[in-house]
Amino acid sequence: MRVSDSLGKSFGNETILSDYSSNSYPKVFADGYDIYISCNVDVDNRFTPRLVQEQEGLIGYKPGIFFIKSADLGKSFSSPVRFDFNDSFDSGKSQVSVFDKYVYITWVQRVQ
Repeated sequence: MRVSDSLGKSFGNETILSDYSSNSYPKVFADGYDIYISCNVDVDNRFTPRLVQEQEGLIGYKPGIFFIKSADLGKSFSSPVRFDFNDSFDSGKSQVSVFDKYVYITWVQRVQ
């Protein structure tokens, strides 16, 4: 992730949020200083949020939709929230949106 404070004319340094990139389909919603990110990780892959690891350590290699939030323009992030699918999550693309104090996360999921 890179942040611009000049309407896209220039960008700050890159912040690597995850070591996993294939088919994670990260979605970003920004509102003021707040950044909301959701992405999906399937059963065969891992989500290791590098920035959060530095703050709190590794959270594990389980599938699901993951959500993180920054309240300081991406300088630090919350611990990831994993939506638990009993380890049977089958890839889905998530979306994230925010209105007032509500955060909405939706995704595609195959019913087994």
